[in-house]
Amino acid sequence: MTTLRQEAISIVESLPEEKILTLLNFLRELTDFTDTAKRLAKKKAAFDELETLRREIPDLNYDKALADYRNEKFGNANSD
Repeated sequence: MTTLRQEAISIVESLPEEKILTLLNFLRELTDFTDTAKRLAKKKAAFDELETLRREIPDLNYDKALADYRNEKFGNANSD
């Protein structure tokens, strides 16, 4: 066993139980982060979920929508 591993083991052995749980959670996250396949799979799953939420919207006539909004908001303020 290398000196580095022995030092890591001695540090872990000296930790209280609640700190060991925190350390385990951190190590799991670190392992997931460094594992490229898992990271890409999570991103793809998130993207696929977003894709299921996507819906088609009708073509919008922006000039007409703006004119309608202005008319609704301000009425005929420009007319004499």
